[in-house]
Amino acid sequence: DPLQLPRPTRVGRTKPLGLSVERVTVARLSALASSSARGPTVPVHLRIGREHGHKPDCPRCPKGDHDLRLVVRETAAVSQAEERAERREFIQRAVSDLHQRCASMTEGEPADYIPQLATVDPDRFAVVAITTDGASVSAGDVDHPFTIKSISKLLTYGLALETHGRDVVLERVGVAPTGDSFNAIVLDDVDNRAPNPMVNAGAIAVTDLVAGDGVDQRVETIRAMYERYLGRRPEIDEAVWRSERATGNRNRAIAYLMLSRGIVDDRVEETLDLYFAQCSVLVTVVDLAMIGAIIANHGVHPLTGEQIVSREVTRDMLTVALTCGMYDYAGEWAY
Repeated sequence: DPLQLPRPTRVGRTKPLGLSVERVTVARLSALASSSARGPTVPVHLRIGREHGHKPDCPRCPKGDHDLRLVVRETAAVSQAEERAERREFIQRAVSDLHQRCASMTEGEPADYIPQLATVDPDRFAVVAITTDGASVSAGDVDHPFTIKSISKLLTYGLALETHGRDVVLERVGVAPTGDSFNAIVLDDVDNRAPNPMVNAGAIAVTDLVAGDGVDQRVETIRAMYERYLGRRPEIDEAVWRSERATGNRNRAIAYLMLSRGIVDDRVEETLDLYFAQCSVLVTVVDLAMIGAIIANHGVHPLTGEQIVSREVTRDMLTVALTCGMYDYAGEWAY
């Protein structure tokens, strides 16, 4: 049986090529350390241990090899550029295959709970992947803008955490999955707060924490936050904003219920207008991939190295995204 050994220490960027366990002679050790069928190697990691209880004349051991057992982890020197190129090629194949398999799908209908959303072209489709070291691959309509909708909830939650701190935010919104739909009129009766930042109730409570005097200034606070992630201030789709403002009565019911419970401040219509605006910010799939890469990279921009959002905040963002971000499907998604 293979020896249970710790992973060898890796110096610089090396790529594991395989793990072998064999009994060898000292001469074979030298040969392994000096050459490889796969080309130059650095370094060959060795771990040698005596086989307990075996005698020199043990019939199970080849002659002269009874006392050596070798685990060799062979590593090849791979430059950062080569490693990135290999990873990019793999991800590009995966993205292209995914796009090809899904582009012809015609099932379903565009969302129509906001009338303006029903007018979007359902054939627009793109996939983009950006790694935490900045490699990017894509397929499809990558430059086509669309409204960010509920993905905005996660970023506004991060903004609230940065501005006010975790304790203040937790007074208004918890972090527990509900098992209910995104627009359920449900509050946490025990702690008198919205259940989590991803459902509409929690998102509205978080948006209420956005600083500024009046909706216009608070909208600019939101756009400035996006500018940190994207390098530009995104535009807002005015038609979608107006459409959501005109039809968002269920969100009004949620907001006024929270006002009656003291969860949000007495500026409900202004906060709702801001909430509808933040959901109407225009982005592309490239923008979303970069945002995802930044959050996955503990808040550090993969290209510039700038700390966009603190490591502590991204921890909370990632947690609620996983446990609550898929609403009533969150458990199955995490599983």
